[in-house]
Amino acid sequence: MAEDRIFLSGMVYHGFTGVLAFEKRNGQDFIVDVELRMGRIAACETDDLAQTVDYSTVFSEVGNIVERSRDNLIERLAGRIAEQILMSHPMVLSAVVTVKKPKAPIEGRFDYMAVTIERSREDLP
Repeated sequence: MAEDRIFLSGMVYHGFTGVLAFEKRNGQDFIVDVELRMGRIAACETDDLAQTVDYSTVFSEVGNIVERSRDNLIERLAGRIAEQILMSHPMVLSAVVTVKKPKAPIEGRFDYMAVTIERSREDLP
């Protein structure tokens, strides 16, 4: 069976996810990558937007979640993003979501701290 994929990479949003008070108050930038696994995408043959996932819609949905979230953990944030994508887009069979936190309040040098989760339709409540 074909497994076509759509990638949304390096999406940056300002959010307030974090355990510490100053993270909740000031917020920080988060970088989100999403992989949508879809089986065979009919739009490959039809060139019809209605037969695929409009990634501008996914971009907006992810932004709304990140910017409004007051979760403590990026694990929870990633899970909420994956759940929203699966509920909103029936063509998506599974979603892989990575949330990167480049300004994590940790002493030392690093690019970012991150979590990657994968959820499928079977994981929906």
